[in-house]
Amino acid sequence: MKDRPVIMVHIADPLWTAEAIHSACALARSCAGRLALVQLVRVQYLAYLGSELGYDGYSEADEERLEACIAVAEAYARKKAILDRKPVG
Repeated sequence: MKDRPVIMVHIADPLWTAEAIHSACALARSCAGRLALVQLVRVQYLAYLGSELGYDGYSEADEERLEACIAVAEAYARKKAILDRKPVG
């Protein structure tokens, strides 16, 4: 399990992201890898990093985009995705 590759996809432009997720999912399936979806959230102040205030810039549209990406990944993997939402600094 430790040796499984991790393919990371940055959630950004919707069209690019959709193509990238499909490609990454196909690659992960072919090599028994895992997929990591990363969505960057802009913060107003550096002091907000690592705190709940870091989510102030996270909109409903961001949430919908993330949920759509997760749905695609789950369709390929046929299992529930694990979602880890931590602001990091």
